[in-house]
Amino acid sequence: MVDERVRESVDMWYSLFNLPHRESVAAVHDRVVTPDYTSCTGDGPGDCWDKQKSIQVITSFETSIPDMKFEIKEQFAENDRVIVRGEVSGTPSGDLFGGLIPNSGKRFRVMTIDIHTIESGRIRKTYHMENWFAAMVQLRSRHQSPPLEDELTAEARMTAEEILSIHTDTFNRALKEQDYAALEGLYADDYTLVRSDGSVLSKREVLHDLRSGALRVHSIELGQNEVRMYGPTAVLTAETRTVTSQDGMESRSHFRLVAVYVQQEQSIKLVHFQSTSLGSSP
Repeated sequence: MVDERVRESVDMWYSLFNLPHRESVAAVHDRVVTPDYTSCTGDGPGDCWDKQKSIQVITSFETSIPDMKFEIKEQFAENDRVIVRGEVSGTPSGDLFGGLIPNSGKRFRVMTIDIHTIESGRIRKTYHMENWFAAMVQLRSRHQSPPLEDELTAEARMTAEEILSIHTDTFNRALKEQDYAALEGLYADDYTLVRSDGSVLSKREVLHDLRSGALRVHSIELGQNEVRMYGPTAVLTAETRTVTSQDGMESRSHFRLVAVYVQQEQSIKLVHFQSTSLGSSP
């Protein structure tokens, strides 16, 4: 369990990586890290930098990756340590790491692991690792060959079993537990929801509707499911019975769904969801 004061400091720290900033990078450092703060990628010479260098490094993202976004996926606390698994994404405005990653105009999305040492509610030291190799692969220019798709092994390609697991363990679970961060991460930017009444909602509209709190999903039963694979695209069809409540009024539904998932770089996204009513559930 993460202490509330520590959680506030950690959340504010990661707000620095959601651009553009609303607060000064230096001001946030003053609030959430200790004066002797160090940031490390390892334990060797030159692998760590102090608070002032940290301010400079993070400030540089405002121009190098101006649309950078960071999403906390998991947080764990043990004694004076907080471990965060996250996902960082963005579109570099130019070459990265002195030209090691050339500018291609493409966007990357990779996993990060951070271990923070906490002292009196502030961060004293951070060990951090970002999967920049994956970013380099994702950012390669389309003119380079062989294409990234040709390099994906059979193990790297999504499977029907994986899609069904994501739909039940991530999508359905997030709906029932009101885990809106998980849903936001799963939905593609151009996600669309087509309801049984024919109305169409965008990703922003769906999340706003869910976060309003009026709709609660209590249970979801999936049956007669089938997943068909078409390269990097998967089409899931199933019969579903749900129990929901809106403004305190419970209702039971019975419908057939079509959910379309696509593999985008190294992530699997839900791009379309459509339901057809089969009548009220008994």
